Amino acid sequence: MIRNIDIALLRAFVAIVDEGSLSAAARALHLTQGAVSQQLARLEALFDQRLLWRDHRGARLAPKGESLLATAREMIALNDRMWRDLGGVRNRVRLGAPPDVIIEILPPLLRAFAIESPETEVSLISAPSALLGKAMADGMVDLALVQQQVGVGTETPLLQEPLVWVGATEGVAWRQEPLPVSISHPSCRFRAPIVAALDSVKRDWRATCDNEGFEAMITAVRADLAITVAMASMVPAGLSVVADPALPGLPDFGISLLMPQEQAAKPVRQLATLLTDGLQNRQPRPSRSEPSFAD
Repeated sequence: MIRNIDIALLRAFVAIVDEGSLSAAARALHLTQGAVSQQLARLEALFDQRLLWRDHRGARLAPKGESLLATAREMIALNDRMWRDLGGVRNRVRLGAPPDVIIEILPPLLRAFAIESPETEVSLISAPSALLGKAMADGMVDLALVQQQVGVGTETPLLQEPLVWVGATEGVAWRQEPLPVSISHPSCRFRAPIVAALDSVKRDWRATCDNEGFEAMITAVRADLAITVAMASMVPAGLSVVADPALPGLPDFGISLLMPQEQAAKPVRQLATLLTDGLQNRQPRPSRSEPSFAD
């Protein structure tokens, strides 16, 4: 039986070896640490072999990893040479965005860009908005979509709408005391408005899935273990707006596009134009008039 190896898996493996850790490899590959970890796990599952030993000191080769390393380098080099010789993808744009924006906003826009600019490859980097400004300054991304409370910061929003409370459809977590609230990351820009709003009405609350990542946060809400917040037109599938009068109002948030300070390359400008037009022409759902499941 013919079996194929994804070059991206080999590239992640070699990057971990060369950089000494998953975090350093993620920076080198312009990926999240979680993505690199998943690629390594897939490669080890493919061969059914431990390739790297990892501990607090970093990563080191297991015996089977030592056997694979030289061949992996050769395959990566051959892959890259074929692309250069045959004129494959000639351009690459690294786009950073928070996970909810990637899931709820980007798919149709990136499909349109792929049709419009098939010669350009888009690499997605998922990170909280607060970290993407530094990623731009450090040259880790070429463009970044960031969320920011309206009236805070200097970015001009391309899309602006209110935050809303959301929970599992027909869920009851919003009735609990103290209120269980799921927040994905300490630097999430939704965190401060959530805390301020609940404090303003003296509502007791507790954090759940704190700093466990976006997927864990949304899973907890879908399981009706907690509620969370989202921009009005970006309520994830399986969740609904909670219109409980005991829950405080939340501020408006916007999505802005961070651009390089210097003149950007043509593919970067092309993607920036498409994202700008797509966000400005997006028709957000009105959150306040939507049916809710609160009593």
